[in-house]
Amino acid sequence: LRKSGNPILAVRALADYITASDDTPPWELNSLGGRRTLRAYGGDRFIDANRTLVGGELRTRVWQRRMFGVNAEIEVAPFVETGKVFPNLGDNPINHPHWAYGMGFRGIARPQIVGFVDVGAGSEGIAVFTEVNYPF
Repeated sequence: LRKSGNPILAVRALADYITASDDTPPWELNSLGGRRTLRAYGGDRFIDANRTLVGGELRTRVWQRRMFGVNAEIEVAPFVETGKVFPNLGDNPINHPHWAYGMGFRGIARPQIVGFVDVGAGSEGIAVFTEVNYPF
């Protein structure tokens, strides 16, 4: 069983800028919200030409055991994220951002599967996201 590397601080920063006109379809624009960005808001909640995002989570293993030939683990991951979308390159990319904070729970069967539940809170209330996937 893995003994080292606990806890793990995961940090990410993102800036996406595109050239868009008024008739650019929404699916070509940048967005925030959902299970990967600003986890307190629904999927693609904020959409515009440009976006910035900064976030971090502290992944901490709270339980582990060898079961059925795999290393099973449970992690908790408190997180905080902030970001915004905006139309013009000249706009301030960090002025008046949206905030999300919450707690993530991870069930891991290394190295095959990760299942998670993320509970996030923001200015519009609480959102819950869950998925079973392969680790990144």
